[in-house]
Amino acid sequence: MFSNILKIEENAFDRVALILTEISVRGKIGLISDNNVMKIYGEKILSQLKQLGNVEVIIVDQNSVESSFNLGKKFILEGFDFIVGLGGGKVLDVGKFSSYIAKKFYISLPTTLANDGIASPVSVLNDEGKRHRSLGSKMPDVIIIDTKVMGNSPKELLKAGIGDTISNYTALMDWKLAVRKGKETMNDFAWLMSQNSLNALLETRYDELNDKFIRVLCDSLVISGLAMSFAGTSRPVSGSEHLFSHALDRYGKKNNIHGLQVALGTITILKLIDEDYSTLLEYLKCFEVNINPVKLGIDFEDFSKALLKAKEMRPDRYTVLNELVIEEMDLQKIYKELVEEL
Repeated sequence: MFSNILKIEENAFDRVALILTEISVRGKIGLISDNNVMKIYGEKILSQLKQLGNVEVIIVDQNSVESSFNLGKKFILEGFDFIVGLGGGKVLDVGKFSSYIAKKFYISLPTTLANDGIASPVSVLNDEGKRHRSLGSKMPDVIIIDTKVMGNSPKELLKAGIGDTISNYTALMDWKLAVRKGKETMNDFAWLMSQNSLNALLETRYDELNDKFIRVLCDSLVISGLAMSFAGTSRPVSGSEHLFSHALDRYGKKNNIHGLQVALGTITILKLIDEDYSTLLEYLKCFEVNINPVKLGIDFEDFSKALLKAKEMRPDRYTVLNELVIEEMDLQKIYKELVEEL
């Protein structure tokens, strides 16, 4: 049995059975997905998995900590051998966490590129209060990414994937600050991976969401996930911009895609510390990644509260927010500039 297999290629979903046969996947298989994805890709994937053993389809309608624990318990008690996650972030997070709890071999078949969760050892689940919790789980043993499937996914999710990768900029800046202040230690391999993930995207010559760019985006998001695995923490890809996003999730009136919120957080943080952000902003605009707070339904009240509450989201995570004294007049000025510039 091999593990940590990565396949990124066009029409990879047509070869799932062959890929898994080559690594001796056979037995009782749990296929986790949701109704929408099953309607589109379920028949193709299910028919191939049935060649490898008995398959039970498990439809996920919520990504709570409790339901994921219960699913892990089911995998243990009912003797599942392999778990397959087919879908977007919610499904994949449940799959990672439940298979981690059950200590089962996990195979990930992403259908979107909205964030780096496709390869990370972290699951974002909701607690009883509907608050997001980033919980340690496991990175997938096998990841099969079909670039054609990704190209057919909603463009807004691809743009969110761009935004999530862009946020590595401030995450690395914050990590470096925390190390300098003696709050963290540095993992140079993880740092390099996160930086390379960002550079791979920023240095690409493509200016539209074509097949070749989607391959670059796949690579970048996978590398970001691997950076977390090497570091044993989300630190290489999550800093003040993610804390801002978590605060928006908790206190804001509008739910937005994670990747767009952290991209807005990145530009906002750089404005707060008077750091040049022009290159990042030009890149986002090139791919029409619209993070204007008004467009995202984030009014000034939610914006300011999220920034003021951000460092409370993870008190153990030292970022630039720990060193700033934020005044309301500053926030009004920044919010107005964001609305005009974005």
